Amino acid sequence: MLLTAKGKLLPAQEHKEKLLRTIQVVNQARNYISEVAFSGRLANKVKLQRVVYEEVRRRFGLPAQHTVRAIASVVNSYKAKKKRRWEKKIEFDTFSAIDLDQRLISFKGIDRASINTVEGRIVLPVVWGSYFRERVAFRRGHAKLVYDRHKNEFYLLVAVELPEGEVSEPQGVLGVDAGVSYMAVDSLGNFYGEEVVRKRLHLRKKRQELQEKLSQKKKEKKDTRSVRRALKRLARKEKNFVRTKTHEIAKRVVALAKALSLAIALEKLKGARERITVSGRGKTLNYLLSSWNYRLLQSFISYKAKLEGVRVLYVEPHGTSITCPVCGYRDRENRKSQSEFECRACNFRENADLVGAVNLCSGL
Repeated sequence: MLLTAKGKLLPAQEHKEKLLRTIQVVNQARNYISEVAFSGRLANKVKLQRVVYEEVRRRFGLPAQHTVRAIASVVNSYKAKKKRRWEKKIEFDTFSAIDLDQRLISFKGIDRASINTVEGRIVLPVVWGSYFRERVAFRRGHAKLVYDRHKNEFYLLVAVELPEGEVSEPQGVLGVDAGVSYMAVDSLGNFYGEEVVRKRLHLRKKRQELQEKLSQKKKEKKDTRSVRRALKRLARKEKNFVRTKTHEIAKRVVALAKALSLAIALEKLKGARERITVSGRGKTLNYLLSSWNYRLLQSFISYKAKLEGVRVLYVEPHGTSITCPVCGYRDRENRKSQSEFECRACNFRENADLVGAVNLCSGL
């Protein structure tokens, strides 16, 4: 199984300048190459290289292998757009990540990386997270060099090949339903991520305050740059927080399923938001539904389960949130609100998301 390991580079100041200079020059070259490719409708690497190689070397002073990788990255970017590739020219940011192949990067053990820059090769310390530290030996020959301009730090993203766990025959099923008041609920009655929802609503309030401040500054024709920067910081903060918590929740779900020898049942997500049947949802619920990334949690559960040898099953969720798990009676009126379920036939009452998770198991 292919995963991406993230390592933090620890360069001295002089090496930082060389890395930054390399990233900037490569992206300048990529923008030139993109312009030529777009104007000539060239998405073939061999043909494009014949046209731009010598000029890129001369104009930007780029080493040969960096030139080859820059051309390849431009071609891949246009090919990724498929039929829409020639609608708009691709432009690269000054600090966009750059590709490094086995000629541009090599590893000296697991804690040092040798990187070819526009000013020569440098050897840098690299620190890996505890999970990947023992697994970097499985790395492939390519990496991405990433610069975080907000932290003024450099990172390596390396593809790592990890063996999947041996899948054993499950003794039951753990249903996991995506929630709104919670990130997820499982069929054993465990609720995950309530603090994430609270945090997101808190950040939403701060974002609204900043947006009001921004509108006021625009009316008064004042400088809005500080407010815009604050909004971007807030967006990054929320994204990083949610992603970290999602990893933690997926890890807990998979660990529980493995410990109890259970498969994991997830709902098929196509049209998930449209299936919410609660009327009069209100602005807060609409915000959570429209902005929540259900697929992120499922993707994390899926890949972590593969590594641990836990089977994942996808279930058609039609009617799971409105069907009584006790008597089987199905009615939209069973779901009184977003969080409340009360069967109109047998008066069974429970959290609506928990009912959905239990019904995912019976839907197999």
